[in-house]
Amino acid sequence: TAYEKLNNDKSLNVLFIGDSITTGCNASGQDGVFYTHTESDVGPTTNLQGWQQYLGLGSKPYWVNDSWDKQVVANLQKAYPDATINSVNRAVGSSASQWYYNHIDKLLVSGELGDVGLENTDLVFIGFGMNEKGNTAQQQNANTKQIIDYLREKNPNVSIVLVSAFYPTFWENGTWTNSNLGAQEDGYFELAKQYENIAVAPVNTAFANILAAKEPVDYISNG
Repeated sequence: TAYEKLNNDKSLNVLFIGDSITTGCNASGQDGVFYTHTESDVGPTTNLQGWQQYLGLGSKPYWVNDSWDKQVVANLQKAYPDATINSVNRAVGSSASQWYYNHIDKLLVSGELGDVGLENTDLVFIGFGMNEKGNTAQQQNANTKQIIDYLREKNPNVSIVLVSAFYPTFWENGTWTNSNLGAQEDGYFELAKQYENIAVAPVNTAFANILAAKEPVDYISNG
């Protein structure tokens, strides 16, 4: 397991797959660009340096965060300072679970994104759901199961974390996103019971609690 690798071998190879949220979209610090507005708002430069100048800041604000995959790796490294942790992100913006499965050989093995080396991958984070308004939770979970089976065929020992999706803005009535995100998360827990060495990161539940006190503008950077 990934836990054993970290404790015994002092090494870990991590793979992230999913949609645009996993690529880093909606993270305020993605690529040093955050809360991008029009040129008339902030002048010709909308990168981090431009915003620092516009806001009169001498350094990167404390509230700018890396994408969640980078935060995961950073916290793993903090918890295991002597370990060598390598990570690869093969998430694809606008993708959904069925599309990703249909293209998984190209994305993870032989295609333009290069050879991830699944046989040497110790831990995989899977994060889909936001782009699946046409799918029921049962369909999305079935697609996720296909991905799990593919990964386990390549590497029976790989550890897997299923990451549920947070809620987008409700100011648009949620018309572009799956309204069954909570049911998807419930399905992830059922999937985890069917396999060894699979965990669930219940992001949806966490965000449901946040919504009790927050508006979308408080937690979303790109809608």
